[in-house]
Amino acid sequence: NNNTTDITDEINEINETDEIIDTKIKIEINNTVTVKDNIINEIITKWNWGSIFNNESIEIFNNIYNILSLELFKDDTFPEFKNIFNAFKFDFNNIKAVIIGQDPYPTRGNANGLAFSVTSTSKIPGSLINIYKALVKNNLDIKFEFPKHGNLESWMEQGILLLNTGLTVKEGNAGCHVEI
Repeated sequence: NNNTTDITDEINEINETDEIIDTKIKIEINNTVTVKDNIINEIITKWNWGSIFNNESIEIFNNIYNILSLELFKDDTFPEFKNIFNAFKFDFNNIKAVIIGQDPYPTRGNANGLAFSVTSTSKIPGSLINIYKALVKNNLDIKFEFPKHGNLESWMEQGILLLNTGLTVKEGNAGCHVEI
């Protein structure tokens, strides 16, 4: 009888644990849906991308988001969830130039959601150093000084769309999400 009680207690404990896990998953899924709706709504309305997104484009945007959200529960996908759509977080009407990259840098802590850009604390990648050198060397009609960091958010604020063809990447696996 003691063995039966022990087994029953273990089964009850397992069921309670499963319920807690199921509840956490449901909360995470609901939070993800709410965040998605907020992000997409913000991009379409606040940043004026709705003027170029028709219903089909919005549906594609939603599908991309849904596919990427499955990857975002994994620790080896970059950039961080909050930064995936950074390239779209400025007014569409202010675009002056477009720079297209392949995908975020596949090194932990580097990707910030903008093409060729990294976090301010990251080492400047070789590809961005080459862009900086070209800007210094070509001496265009702009005054360009070689920055000490690789964060290009100030470029975005000046109207440069820094968009990667792949919005996310797995650690050490460049190009893995380009088809999404």
